[in-house]
Amino acid sequence: MTTRPYVGILLNKPVYSRLCRGKGTGHEKMSYYEEGAASVGLKACFLLLSSLTPGPSRTKIKALVNTNGRYVQTYIDMPEVIHNRAIHLDSKSARKLAALADSGVDIYNLNTRYDKLFLHNLLAQDPVILPHLPVTLQATYDGIRQMMGMYPSLILKPVNGSVGQGIMLLKQTGDGRWLWKHRSGRRQPWLHRYFLRRIPPLLLSKLRNRKYLVQQYLPLARYDGSPFDIRVSVQRGESGEWQLTGMVGKAAKRGAFLTNVAQGGTVVSLEMFFLHHPLWDPVDLKHRIGELSLHIARYMSSLLPGLADLGLDMGIMEDGHIIFIEANGRDQRYSFQEAGMMQEWKDTYLNPMAYASFLTKTNKSP
Repeated sequence: MTTRPYVGILLNKPVYSRLCRGKGTGHEKMSYYEEGAASVGLKACFLLLSSLTPGPSRTKIKALVNTNGRYVQTYIDMPEVIHNRAIHLDSKSARKLAALADSGVDIYNLNTRYDKLFLHNLLAQDPVILPHLPVTLQATYDGIRQMMGMYPSLILKPVNGSVGQGIMLLKQTGDGRWLWKHRSGRRQPWLHRYFLRRIPPLLLSKLRNRKYLVQQYLPLARYDGSPFDIRVSVQRGESGEWQLTGMVGKAAKRGAFLTNVAQGGTVVSLEMFFLHHPLWDPVDLKHRIGELSLHIARYMSSLLPGLADLGLDMGIMEDGHIIFIEANGRDQRYSFQEAGMMQEWKDTYLNPMAYASFLTKTNKSP
């Protein structure tokens, strides 16, 4: 019997360790990777970056492989293709990933987190994308002052943040003051600080300790009174081309401004959302969102190496205009599961494995 080639799935250590001990792995559905790999003639294995060695002559590497229903650490040859599902923010890891890619390993989603300000400036160079971008500056003292003179509400985001952590709101009140809304941690209560013109020293201190961007607060269309946006999964599959895997809505909890599920947001099907906006044409709107999402993915992948799996957050204004909010290089796929969209959820795992098959067969770089 012919042995199936391995496709590696690169994990962070906490997830790898839990998988090794037979514990749950959070929102990652490992069996779907295995099923997807098997459907295209590959075998999934799970890796740590620390176990990989760049270079033409490699020794056996350590990997987790499902053996009779248990994940067993096994020494195998380096897979030719690796799907990166880990987040490595340090420069040493970035250099090692680049060295692995230079030594002939096809690593797709080579980077799983991009500086949001860098990405905004990159996308702003494309004339098709530019009209769909919110006005954005680096959150320096001068940048915030400039934006305060232009818009009544602003969002401040860490340029390297995820799942809504660290996001803050500046909003002008009816009496001329500004409200600064922030919190010290994900499970901490929101704090409200009012000021007139002088930006609070604590806010400036936060900006010195961490790089932020400042952005116009977008009056997004609402669902049941709450801001609403759409997670769009765009991926490369067996053809090697970008394709639309699915769309699912996210609504902020009542009285909140963040739609992230990790911040209390609720997953909502687009059909339910469209019922609240009967004047819109759902078919046309979904088509336009899909086309813009694919254009963004193609444009990004023309400039950034190794992209194959993205989760894009797209907003809709009340007039139907589409706004790009942000791109996620490590898409949290469970939104589809929570919406009951089980086939789309499964496909978000199957498509990356199909793309691994494409790379294996054609020996092309992503």
